[in-house]
Amino acid sequence: MSTFKDLQGLTGVNVSRDISGKQEYKTAVFSGRFDPPHIGHILTIMDIMRQYSKVVVVVLDRSSREVCNAMEAAEIFNLIFDHILPRIARTKVDVIVNHIHFAEITYSEYDLFLRNIGACSNHTVYLSGNQDVLRNMNKQQIRNRYITRSMDRIYEGTKIRKYLEA
Repeated sequence: MSTFKDLQGLTGVNVSRDISGKQEYKTAVFSGRFDPPHIGHILTIMDIMRQYSKVVVVVLDRSSREVCNAMEAAEIFNLIFDHILPRIARTKVDVIVNHIHFAEITYSEYDLFLRNIGACSNHTVYLSGNQDVLRNMNKQQIRNRYITRSMDRIYEGTKIRKYLEA
């Protein structure tokens, strides 16, 4: 089952597919705190990998982190994407750490961010399950798409953090 779905009223982007089955937009940007990274994130990213040629995972470096710092989260993803997934997938995954607040980013700031990661706004779509972020992306006229967070809540960082507190 795909984790992608349209969120009525938030996304109006018509994303068509090319003949290979991948999205017309070649690069997907997917960000989050990933605090901690867990199997729900991995499964979601693997689903994204099936639909895009390149995936950029942005680990947000915020002071509100509870379980692991942003560099630790990025290292976990890099270990998985560099050593395990290349054997089963051909999609390139880049993991970066950034302080960007996507719910407040402007079009020009986003365009600069894309250029810094070697992407182009004409071929990139931003994926998020955060409605505040998607509203801002729509307001800034940035291509975006709703993606469910943590595989329809089968896995949730909130539940993991509560378990770790116990």
